[in-house]
Amino acid sequence: ILFPGNFYAPSTGGNALDTISDRMMDSAFRSGYFVCAHTVRPSATAQKSMVRWYEFTVGSWPSSGTVTRRQSGNIVLADPNSLFMPAISRNGKGGFPLLVTRCSTTRPADLYATSHRSTDALNTMGPLGFLASSGHAPLSPQNRWGDYQSITVDPSNASRFWSCGEVLT
Repeated sequence: ILFPGNFYAPSTGGNALDTISDRMMDSAFRSGYFVCAHTVRPSATAQKSMVRWYEFTVGSWPSSGTVTRRQSGNIVLADPNSLFMPAISRNGKGGFPLLVTRCSTTRPADLYATSHRSTDALNTMGPLGFLASSGHAPLSPQNRWGDYQSITVDPSNASRFWSCGEVLT
């Protein structure tokens, strides 16, 4: 469902969830690396959305040197599934998780996660893992959604992450 300056992900009951367009939604900096993610459409006419993520080598910038893209990728599902509202973080060991919302005309709004481990091939993410499902359809035709999702490194164990996401119960 397209609206000027924004796009919505189709959900159940003829409703739609606001993807907040293609704005950068989340980012994290750790150990000389910067990760970020945002929602985009696979094409200008697509009636769904996907998530694009990036990892940059920052080094000693802005004092000296340059920022270089180390890797990036798209997470896109088969039609009619949309992914949007990414939350991303990074630990000092080079791993970074990604939290996303998935919806379609048969799925109200589910929460999923994936990750890139430091041992994974560049430009790849692991499979999406299901976390939680909304119990019912959105409440109105156009719904603001998920822009409070977050994920961060556990301060007591850098191998774990804490996250929060949105579902309807």
